[in-house]
Amino acid sequence: MKSSLKTTLTVLLIVILAAPAVISQKRMMLKEKIHDRLNLTEEQKDKIETLRNEHQKLMIDLKSELDKQKIEMRELKGKHPVNRNDVLNKVSKMNETHHKIALARENHLMDIYELLTPEQQKEWGKIREFREHREQWRDMKNGNRKGRFFNPEDDN
Repeated sequence: MKSSLKTTLTVLLIVILAAPAVISQKRMMLKEKIHDRLNLTEEQKDKIETLRNEHQKLMIDLKSELDKQKIEMRELKGKHPVNRNDVLNKVSKMNETHHKIALARENHLMDIYELLTPEQQKEWGKIREFREHREQWRDMKNGNRKGRFFNPEDDN
């Protein structure tokens, strides 16, 4: 009984420790697959990697800014009485940060797009379209109705 429990725990521990490596390896394979599908030159790969690193640094800063704002919002709502203007101002600041994140993401994608040749841009469009459809399907499957068939009137 004890040996089967030890075996089970050992296998479970190995799976838990190996999972991040497998996920990371899948990401690297996907990245390479996209590079191959786009037929990128080494120069393009290097430039994209530089853009990606800069974008990730910016996103870390913006996401940490948003996390701090969420904490500040929680603090504001924890005070009694709650000050309406302070809460609404914090919501505005959080919306600005969300906007900065969205702009940074789209600028990053456009920076990559502009490095591509016209043929690569066509293939990029196909890849992006597939990803968007996959994300919409995943959202709909998980119960998020804000996918492809989102109706803004449903939120009222």
